[in-house]
This record gives sequence, C-alpha cells and structure tokens, in this order.
Amino acid sequence: MKSDQASLPGRTRVVDSVFEFELQGRTLYVDAEHVPQCVELWRTGQYTQLGISDHENPGLKSIDFIEAFFPVADFHLMLFDKVDLSVLGGNAEWLKHFFTNAGPNAIDDLSPFTKLESLGQPWSRKFRVDESLGRLKGLALGGFSPASCDITELSVLPALEKLSLYFNKLQSLKGLETMQGLRELFVGFAPKLECIDPICELNELRELRFEHCKNVRGFADLVRGEHLLNLMYMKCSPLDHVRFVSRLCSLQRFVF
Repeated sequence: MKSDQASLPGRTRVVDSVFEFELQGRTLYVDAEHVPQCVELWRTGQYTQLGISDHENPGLKSIDFIEAFFPVADFHLMLFDKVDLSVLGGNAEWLKHFFTNAGPNAIDDLSPFTKLESLGQPWSRKFRVDESLGRLKGLALGGFSPASCDITELSVLPALEKLSLYFNKLQSLKGLETMQGLRELFVGFAPKLECIDPICELNELRELRFEHCKNVRGFADLVRGEHLLNLMYMKCSPLDHVRFVSRLCSLQRFVF
C-alpha cells in the first residue's frame, strides 16, 4: 500500500516508477532530519529503493545516517556536493543497484561490492573493471574518457546487458564486439566518436540509441540485429540511406 505523501515526515518523498501502467518500483527519498521515522517506513517493506537527494536535504554534508537503513539493495544518490561514501562499505554484501546522476559522487573502489548488478555514476580515472564486477548487467558512465579512447577496458564484463556512455571523449567503440549478450546500448554526446564498426556484431540488441555524435561513420550500413525493436539516431552525422530498415524485421520504432 502506498504511503500518503501528506503523512510522511518532513520533506520525505515517495516516487513510483511506472512502465506501461504497471508499478516497477517505489523509492523512499529520506529526510536526514527525520531518520528514525524514515527507518520505520523503510522497514515496512513497501519500498524497493532508498534515495537521498538535495530536494529533501539541501546542503547535506554527510550520508553516514544511511547505516541505520542497512541492508539496502537499491540506492539512489542525488547530491550535487561531494560526500564521503565509505559508509556504503558496511552494506557491500547487499548492494545490488547503485545510481547517482548528479554531482561528483561515485564509488571509487568497487571490489567489495561483489553482488552489484547495475551501476550508474560519473567516471573517474580511479574506476577499475575486474572480476569483482562479473555479475554486472547494467552500466551507465558519464564522462567516460579512458586513455585508449575506446571501450576495451569494459570488455571483461561477461554478463552486461545494458550499456550507457554519455558526455565522453571516445573515438572508437572497439571492445564492444565482446559484449555478445548486450540488449540495450546508448551512446550520447560523444563529439569525437568516429568508429562504431563493432555494433554490427551485436546480435541480441533490442534497443540502440545514438545522440549528439556528429562524426560517426557508416551507421546505415552497420546496423544489424534480428531482435532490434527500438532505434534512435538523433543529432548525429547524416544517414547515407534508410534502406537498412528493411533488414530489421523486428523493428517497432525508429526515430531519426
């Protein structure tokens, strides 16, 4: 049963995620000034995700209070100021989903988080991919700019199904060809990206999106995938032709 917003303590907020009229998840965004009451709500089991954001906590300097909510499997962080995330180490064996799409906060050392299945955060040069992330199915990185200018360092993620790379300095998608289980790919705001040849080897794709990639080459001749349902190609280099659509037998939506 959904909590009545008017009865929530302080600025506490509940946000439902709905897709095709079905409830997919429910997030409890906590007010740090009302931790005991929020913990009581969390323990009811009504919520699938715990969130901390500037909306409820303007100027928040620490998230150490989150320890009172452990265990937490799904955590959403929306703070524009940097905070110490070391407290999450005490929840490492339970955390399956971590997402932050604002500010400088990211988990630098991911090795203790062996149950992690999806991760979305800003990229930094401290980011390392190793066998500890073998369970990872979803990855979103903002500002991904490795020295290789491609994605070969991500090619060791065998279970990856969703990959999102935005605001990056990539020049090539080399390494993508190893991700044979990939079902969704988004590449956006990559002004230096030219070589996207590996996309032709992704046979399991259901969704493919390119946005603001003005130098990509050969998109029309590279798109494949008998299972591809949704295709978006926005504000990128001009398409040579649209004849490729005829070979996409499952395509339901094409935006360009």
